[in-house]
Amino acid sequence: MTVDKRALGNRSVCPIGLGCMSLSWAYGRQPPEKEAAELLHRALDLGYDHLDTARLYGFGHNEALIGETLKGHRQRFFLASKAGINLDEGRSVDCRPQKLRAACEESLRSLQTDHIDLYYLHRFDRDVPIEESVGTLGDLVREGKIGGIGLSEMSAATLRRAATEHRITAVQNEYSLWTRESEIAVLDTCRELGTTFVAFSPLGRGVFADSVRDIGQLPEQDFRAKMPRFLPENWSHNRELIRRFNQIAEDEGVTPRTTGPGLGAFQRQSCRRDSGDRANGPHGGEHRALDLATGRRHPHPTG
Repeated sequence: MTVDKRALGNRSVCPIGLGCMSLSWAYGRQPPEKEAAELLHRALDLGYDHLDTARLYGFGHNEALIGETLKGHRQRFFLASKAGINLDEGRSVDCRPQKLRAACEESLRSLQTDHIDLYYLHRFDRDVPIEESVGTLGDLVREGKIGGIGLSEMSAATLRRAATEHRITAVQNEYSLWTRESEIAVLDTCRELGTTFVAFSPLGRGVFADSVRDIGQLPEQDFRAKMPRFLPENWSHNRELIRRFNQIAEDEGVTPRTTGPGLGAFQRQSCRRDSGDRANGPHGGEHRALDLATGRRHPHPTG
C-alpha cells in the first residue's frame, strides 16, 4: 500500500505515527516486555516511521524500551521525545535550561542514540520564559543532539513567542472530534509559521475506536478513569454521543476508528509548509461526525 507522506522537520513521514506511551504507562495494563518489543518491530515492518515517546512515560521506561528494542534499526524511523516534567518531584513542570539539558542527555542514553529528531517541551512552564527554554533547545540543535524543537499542549501566543527565538518544527496538541481547541488559533498559526501540527489522541483516548464501553472495566491505574469525560456523572451522556457517532460510521460503511482520525489527517495536510497542497476536506460521514462532536446537531460532550 502506498501512503502519501508528510513533511516533519527535514524528513518525510507517514501521516499516522506511533505513540508509544501505553507500552509503559497510562492506558490499560502495561504489556509484558516481550510483547511490547514485538509490537515495536511489527510497527516498523508495517511502515510506521514516526515514533513518539517522552521522559515521563513510565518514568524513563518507555525511552529505555525503545532504545534497547530498536537500537539496530535507528535509521528506519523518525524519533520524537519530550522533556520538561520532573520525574522525581511530583511531576511538576520544569523547563529551566539546566533541567532541559540534563533531561536530553538522559534521553540520549536511554534511547541508545546520539540524536533525537524532534525534542518537545512537554508542557508550558509559567515560571520560565518560553524564549529561555527554547533558546536552550536551540543550543542542542546546534550541537547536533536534537534535530528540531517542538511544543506540546501550548497556545498560539506561546508558539509565536517561541518562534522569535528559534524555528519551531512542530506543535503537538490533543486533537480529535471532541477536543477541538486547536481550531481557535493554533492551526492557523502553525500554517502561518510553517510549523507542523501533530495531533495526539486522534481517537479520543480510545473512544472513537469504540474500545471504551464500560468505564467500570478500566484498570485502577488507567488514568482515563480520573478524566472528567470518563467520570460516572458524565459518561452516560457521552456514551450516547459515542453511540450516535458509531451509527454514523456504520451508515457510511466505515469503521469508527477510520472516521475519527479523518479530521486530524485533513488538518495535518493543511498545516504542511506547502499550504497550497491541501486536501479537499472531510466529506459524507465525516461532516456528520463533525456536526455531532461540535454540537451543531447534538449536544457537546460533557466534561
